[in-house]
Amino acid sequence: MVFVVIFSLKGEKQAIRQSLGASKPSVSAGATEISPRFLLLTARKAQCTLLSREYLHQVHIIYVYSICLYKRNSISGCTPTKGKTNPYDQTDKGMLIKLDFRDYFELEAPMPTNDKELECAFDYLEVRDGYYGFSTPVGNYCDKNFPPEITSRSRYLWLHFHSDDTIEYKGFKAIWSQVPRPTYLGVPPEPEPCIKYVTEQADAEINDTLIGEERKIAQKNNVPLDCLWIIRAKEKWRIQMTFEYFKLEKPNDCDANFLSIFDKKTEMNSLVKNFCGSIAETVNTKSNVMYMRFYLEIKAINSSFKSLMTAIRDKEPNVQSCEDDEYDCDDATCIAGHLRCNKRENCRLKWDEDVSICGIVTSLSFLDQMDSSCNAGMRLRLRLMPLA
Repeated sequence: MVFVVIFSLKGEKQAIRQSLGASKPSVSAGATEISPRFLLLTARKAQCTLLSREYLHQVHIIYVYSICLYKRNSISGCTPTKGKTNPYDQTDKGMLIKLDFRDYFELEAPMPTNDKELECAFDYLEVRDGYYGFSTPVGNYCDKNFPPEITSRSRYLWLHFHSDDTIEYKGFKAIWSQVPRPTYLGVPPEPEPCIKYVTEQADAEINDTLIGEERKIAQKNNVPLDCLWIIRAKEKWRIQMTFEYFKLEKPNDCDANFLSIFDKKTEMNSLVKNFCGSIAETVNTKSNVMYMRFYLEIKAINSSFKSLMTAIRDKEPNVQSCEDDEYDCDDATCIAGHLRCNKRENCRLKWDEDVSICGIVTSLSFLDQMDSSCNAGMRLRLRLMPLA
């Protein structure tokens, strides 16, 4: 059982209660009684939202005037302000989150081990400072030791409660409140989110030149550049990412500069590849959603890359060919038909740009090697035929 919650600032102090193993969890006045093992959110001017098992993936809790539950890109519980669906547009700038654990914190005891990553292996609460599951880790907490008071460095905290099949002990209770962001000299302003969207496109070129303005702002404020591409293909399609070039200023420094690719979710267990060396190879997702994160500290701010995203579809079992409006890549995948001979290598094996299919190539690069009888500026037209 996994709960993933993101807390954003808007509204009054909220109480968060996770009741485990109790026959009837306590609820606040006006709240709806729900079964144990689910997360209960209570707040004045707000309604309680029940997280069912089918939505235990990544859940965004956005506080506007009541509690909005974002699940699988749909909204239930309330309507965002002015119809906005981007959570960043609905939160207060200049505020931080303070999270204080109260009354009890009782989770399953850690297993005896010298490996800190395995200490809290059964029931634990994971806290990250930021909006996503890859944000800076604050800590993993289990047993009966109260976590310290936690103050975020941005408008968001990411909490992930995990339990194995055996639910034990009482659980935990925490109170969060909003506190002003420090404004004294030396504290950089909170960076604006750097998010780019690619939605249901057959292909798209993605490179570092698309974040030129964000790079300038990061350099001006002397803060890291942290950008995210959210790429979504049509249902039943997957995403392929190939790299034309990949150049990091600090290769092999995996803290200073890297490019990470996640499949469907931004949690670390959904990480497909983390590139922080000198090479980035082709990556394929299993779902129709890819998150690509490009992170650069100031000392590596001029790192660059150029990639090509292609939506691909696996052939149906026992089906030999692609649809009429698709192109067969001859590797059991199909791409959109109009991508054939578009001067981009969309197929993994590059058959869509093969000269035997695309035929005519125009070039000026051969003129220097041509006989002097050719006139300057002559345009050479070649037709390359396949070998017999």
